[in-house]
Amino acid sequence: MMRQTYFGVNQEQFAGLEKYIKEYSLLTREMFNRSIAAEEKAAIQKKKEDLKGKISESLLENGTILGFLTPEKIDQLSDEIHEVKNDEVKGYLQSNFIPREKMEEVLFSLMNLPATESTKNIIFFLEKAKSNKQHIIVWIM
Repeated sequence: MMRQTYFGVNQEQFAGLEKYIKEYSLLTREMFNRSIAAEEKAAIQKKKEDLKGKISESLLENGTILGFLTPEKIDQLSDEIHEVKNDEVKGYLQSNFIPREKMEEVLFSLMNLPATESTKNIIFFLEKAKSNKQHIIVWIM
């Protein structure tokens, strides 16, 4: 079963992984480009899988697992995120990254949402990263 895993990472790890995750996202978008030939799509898919492995390995070796959400909790959180008034915070909650310097702002917004199991979990993950002075990277494992 695939789960959304929340990892705490230091500044150096965050900077390196941010680059790889952005590249992975670009490759994912390219896969939906209908004008790309099948053999080119296969090459993109291979590169994407290699990056996914590299990112996962780096997170498991160097990151701290803060927790994870099941698909049901992800859906619940997705619905709740729509209630966040601050678009920047909403963007962080829908992305793969929550920088340490934005942690307070994101926490404040989450604490103003209904206290569901999903929001409680995310608040716990963020508090843990904040106390460890870490950034958060969200990755499907």
